[in-house]
Amino acid sequence: MKEKRLWVLLCVVCAAWLLCACTGGGQAGAPASASPVPSACAAPVKLEPLQGAGGTVYGAAGPEGFYSIAGIARPDGSLNIQYTDYASLQTVFLCAQPNCAHDSESCTSFLPGGGGVSLMMVNGQLVLVSPSGSTENERPQLPCVCVCEPDGSARREVVSFAANQQLVGPYITDGTGLYATLETTEKARVATELIYIDLQAGKFSSVLPLDHTKSETVVSAEGEYMILYARNGYEPNDMNGDYSVCYQRVNINTLEREQIFEYAAGEGLPGVFGRNFLFYSRLKNEIEQIDCLTGERRVLAREVLPAGGSMLELSLCFYDQGRLLYAVPSGQETDNSGRTFFVTGADPDSKTEFRLTYLDMERPLPVEPIAQIEGEDSYFVIADRVLLPREDHREDGTSFTAYIPVPVYGKIRCEDFWAGSGAIERAE
Repeated sequence: MKEKRLWVLLCVVCAAWLLCACTGGGQAGAPASASPVPSACAAPVKLEPLQGAGGTVYGAAGPEGFYSIAGIARPDGSLNIQYTDYASLQTVFLCAQPNCAHDSESCTSFLPGGGGVSLMMVNGQLVLVSPSGSTENERPQLPCVCVCEPDGSARREVVSFAANQQLVGPYITDGTGLYATLETTEKARVATELIYIDLQAGKFSSVLPLDHTKSETVVSAEGEYMILYARNGYEPNDMNGDYSVCYQRVNINTLEREQIFEYAAGEGLPGVFGRNFLFYSRLKNEIEQIDCLTGERRVLAREVLPAGGSMLELSLCFYDQGRLLYAVPSGQETDNSGRTFFVTGADPDSKTEFRLTYLDMERPLPVEPIAQIEGEDSYFVIADRVLLPREDHREDGTSFTAYIPVPVYGKIRCEDFWAGSGAIERAE
């Protein structure tokens, strides 16, 4: 009878231990400086980058329209948030006040300026990141993160940083908070780390130290993985480029690392689009795609560069749903633009020329998708850039007119875009 009671007691203790392991064991392997990670019983993390592969934050894609920052700053550096409706393609300042001049903090679209503000949307709120400090205005500004409602109201500062710190993209969300790289400079030394900003609690925590000597950088994310870039064996004064480039994925819950791809510097050209790692091999003259989550590989394009073409002139422009837009040198002496764009898809030996381009300083650029419109099989795109005048002043006080390139937005059906010749509806 005693043995039976002892056996029952042991079963109860084991069950209690297993329950505790389920509710609290997810953090056991995390370093003390790391942010809390979801337990095994919690919903899985779903990471999403908030900008394109180049790291540029063009604006915030909302369910019914696109938020961006007006391209022309006032002499004091102030700017405005603008909103483009997907249906009407009308662009207005994010302000509902009648007869508003939009030039003071009483306006919901007004931004004091300084520090190159980036605009994103997380969990239905607009997020404004001022990545570095500014002394342009009478009030010096520290790096900070602010949030507001979709109509621009209820703006508040969530968290700020020290003057010797700056935030670096890409910015990534888990649906509620924001991941970013934080650089801290002290006595000419730079320390970098991946941090998590809790937009509700108004605080941030360290997630993962990044090796600045290896130029270790977050480049993208998907699912529960961050994708990192690093240079192995790199010496700052090495003029021979005798080092390798490595891409890894890091599980945000466990911080465990797995290598995705490594190559010798100068042997290829990489590009990362969400979960897709693309690599042009100089030796094979082909572009390969690797799924960073499954490891699946396939060739996207063969015979990429023309004879005598330089890898330095190759651009991996845009990738989506198995199709790639890329640019190569034209190889024609009479072509001053110097580049030709191609689309490749299911057949790596087949490509079609892409003609949806515009000139920027006499150099062609492709129409660029910056968001996919929800409920439509359409891209929201930068269709062109125009030069607008801005009055400015030199250090000696004399005035001059500067011309600032400002994007022209529009939308196009996805299939028309990939056909390279469809009609673009332009925003006004």
